[in-house]
Amino acid sequence: MIGFAIALGSGSAEAAADDDDFGISCVVGATLGALLASGLRRRDRTLIGVALLGLVLLLPFSIDWYGPEHPLSFAMGAGVAAIIAGRGVRDPDRHP
Repeated sequence: MIGFAIALGSGSAEAAADDDDFGISCVVGATLGALLASGLRRRDRTLIGVALLGLVLLLPFSIDWYGPEHPLSFAMGAGVAAIIAGRGVRDPDRHP
């Protein structure tokens, strides 16, 4: 995304390109999305609440030009968790 923005002539993207960014916020977003998907599947209000609260707390960091990566990572985490659950991956809390 940064490279694309630089190609479009974004000075702020060029300035940000040299900053260290390890993507931890996206890991957090994906984890929260996976928690939401798991909570919905299990009908666990605690998991759902934690995931949604985390998303709300992450959104203020999504205002910059590169901010869409946070909700996108949330959606991707939820999607991957839903796909895995749909494939019948065994739940360690359930007996065969």
